[in-house]
Amino acid sequence: MSRSKTSVYYASMRTPIGRLLAACTESGLVRVSVRQEEASFVAELERKLGAHAVRSGRELAPVTRQFERYFAGRSSRFDIPVDLRHLTPFQRRVLGATRRIPRGRVVSYGEIARRIGQAKACRAVGQALGQNPIPIAIPCHRVISANGGLGGYTGGLKLKKKLLAIEGLEMA
Repeated sequence: MSRSKTSVYYASMRTPIGRLLAACTESGLVRVSVRQEEASFVAELERKLGAHAVRSGRELAPVTRQFERYFAGRSSRFDIPVDLRHLTPFQRRVLGATRRIPRGRVVSYGEIARRIGQAKACRAVGQALGQNPIPIAIPCHRVISANGGLGGYTGGLKLKKKLLAIEGLEMA
């Protein structure tokens, strides 16, 4: 008797930074993508999660509302559950510390490393943030270089600046 694939639900939404795709499992938000084609997003979900992707605005309604409130400036944090079980324990610790950075604030990669008890792991923190499957909801855009520079961002520095500006921070 073979087990059937579980489902992962996804939806598309318009935002001030462009079209955003988001996906949830029964455990919570598992993936957010900006500027990715839907077919590529679905293929990635199915490959990485081993689940059948189903488009469902109804299933994603709570997530959509959170993003709408965030972009309207009416929400300081995302309080929806997240599903990070497909990540390493180190990545989960980094993303957990990053999730606690308040809206409108930035911290350095080194500060995140200190917060997880691995003060010398700045580069590893940067690599973990580069693999963040849930950008914006887990605000890796709020992590900057120790010298005050933007550092990196998988979505590009222009997008990182835009997200920080939405939160009231103008970065050079």
